[in-house]
Amino acid sequence: MSSSKQASSVTIAFVGPYRWYPELEFNGSLVTKGYEQLNITFMSDMKNWGLKSWWFWNQMGAQFAIENINRNPNILPNTTIKIKRFNDHCKRGDCGGSAMTTAKEIHENHPDVIAVFGDFFGRTVKSSAGVYSQFQLPFCCGSAAVNALLDKTRYPFYIQTITISGWGKALFRLLDFWNVKRVAIISDQAQRKL
Repeated sequence: MSSSKQASSVTIAFVGPYRWYPELEFNGSLVTKGYEQLNITFMSDMKNWGLKSWWFWNQMGAQFAIENINRNPNILPNTTIKIKRFNDHCKRGDCGGSAMTTAKEIHENHPDVIAVFGDFFGRTVKSSAGVYSQFQLPFCCGSAAVNALLDKTRYPFYIQTITISGWGKALFRLLDFWNVKRVAIISDQAQRKL
C-alpha cells in the first residue's frame, strides 16, 4: 500500500452471521479475534458447502474488492478503507432483535463506520435497512432481494445488488428517484445485443 493511502481512512462494517464460526471471539457483536484462522479450504470444499460457506465467500468478495482499492493509488487517493466485522445473527427463538442491536452498537460505539455491507436473510435485511436508514448509514446487501426495500422514502440509505425484476427496472427507479434525465451506457463488448 502506498504511503499516500495512509493519509486518511474510512471504515466499512461487514454484518452477518459471524456466530456461525465458533473460532471467532467477540466484544459485543464486534469480531475481535480468530477471523484470519478460519479454514479457507473447508469453506471451499463443495462437500461441506452450505450457508456458512456461502456467507464466507459473500463477504470475502467484498473484502477482495476493498483490498484492490487500497492497493490502487488512483482510487480514493490518500484514503485507506478499513473493515470491521459484526455479528447480527442469533439462535432461532433467542434473538431479541439482534440485527437492530448490532445496528445500534455500530451507530453508538463505532463512529468511524461510514457504511455497512452484509446480511442475507430477507427479514433481517428489512429490519436492518430501516434502522441504518434512521441512523443515515448507507447499507448494502449483497444477496437479499426484497421488493419493499426499493421504497426510497422508507429506506433512503439502502441498496441491494440483486434486483427483483431485472437490473433495468431497478436502475430506472434509482435514476428516477435521483431525478436523472440523461444516461449513457459504455460497453466494451463486441456484441451489440442488449
